[in-house]
Amino acid sequence: MTSTEGAFYAYVSRPRTWFSFGRKQHGAESDLDTLVERYTQHYEEEHKSGPDFTKLSMSPREVQQSKVQKYIAGADSQCTLAVLPAVRDITAEIVRVLPYVHQSEGYLICFFGYLSNTAELMAHLHDWKGDELGDIGTNTTSIILHLYKRASGDNRALLMLSELQGEYAFFLYDGNTKQALAARDPTGAEELYYRVNPDDGSVAFTNSLDQLPDSEPASVWREVPPGHYVAGKTPALMQFALTPEQLQVRERHESFECGFELDSEEEEGEPEELPHSISGSIFARLSRKMSGT
Repeated sequence: MTSTEGAFYAYVSRPRTWFSFGRKQHGAESDLDTLVERYTQHYEEEHKSGPDFTKLSMSPREVQQSKVQKYIAGADSQCTLAVLPAVRDITAEIVRVLPYVHQSEGYLICFFGYLSNTAELMAHLHDWKGDELGDIGTNTTSIILHLYKRASGDNRALLMLSELQGEYAFFLYDGNTKQALAARDPTGAEELYYRVNPDDGSVAFTNSLDQLPDSEPASVWREVPPGHYVAGKTPALMQFALTPEQLQVRERHESFECGFELDSEEEEGEPEELPHSISGSIFARLSRKMSGT
């Protein structure tokens, strides 16, 4: 069996005012339906000679999410999500289906990648009511949602992301705040892009610029850099951790400030400048924690 790459496209409209509430987002829903059809055609072509998934070792979540899916969440269908699943081989009889998708109580999560500290988080989150024997995807999204709901205030996203270690890109919609969040880990192993429409205030996210609705030109999309996230009532790009390269620069700064001699292979002189917004040691500590160093 050949592994395939998956894709997702999430669209979140600006919350409705009292005079516009109840109107359907015909354009967005039509775009989503068209994209789902394209996803389905692509998926069927990729798996024409593929195995019968019912004969493979798959969890109930993987069976359900091994086909192209469409999700709608929020008041007046504020958030729409289309998912083209990735099927990746583990053994001849076992596959992993990505992304991990979870929808409940007004929340919607779409997660690509993996967390390397899932067991540690499960052991330390005493108030988490997950299933220790559950599917890895179910536990991953459950942990993220628990961390998000437990945090609060202006640093809610930062507090949640500081707990996660691994390689990932994920999208989270909160129907209570009517806002979305999307994050990419510091390694940048998983791709993530976003665009904000200044005309209608909508925001959209994807991990593939090759799988967009016809109404979405790739030229208006921006990459979410590694170690960054997009969030807020007016969606904005923010950094939550140093990339491995920036972490090395930070360590050079610390060595230089302490008077340690630089490695002979490194250039003499002061190390290059870090972006002002991430020069504080808090980002270095968070970055080391998330990288497991």
